[in-house]
Amino acid sequence: ISRFRSLERLNLANNQLAAAPSIRYTNPISGDTAIKLVYLHNNQISQLPASWYNPNLITQVIDLKNNKLASIPTFQNYPEIRRLDLTGNM
Repeated sequence: ISRFRSLERLNLANNQLAAAPSIRYTNPISGDTAIKLVYLHNNQISQLPASWYNPNLITQVIDLKNNKLASIPTFQNYPEIRRLDLTGNM
């Protein structure tokens, strides 16, 4: 996924994924993470990779509902977050 430098929306919902992808996608001009919308609902994700705890200046929507997350990050390093859905997790 990291080779898609202009990727703004990542939708991997309903795929029975056990792990979330690492967010190391950057805008080649600004260096900021380029993905604005992340949809990972209805999977089997139990934890988020360490890269999700790094500052993210672009992402606005994260949908992680109906997964198996036992620990939820604060997402305080995501100043542009507008919608965060974590319902239906452990």
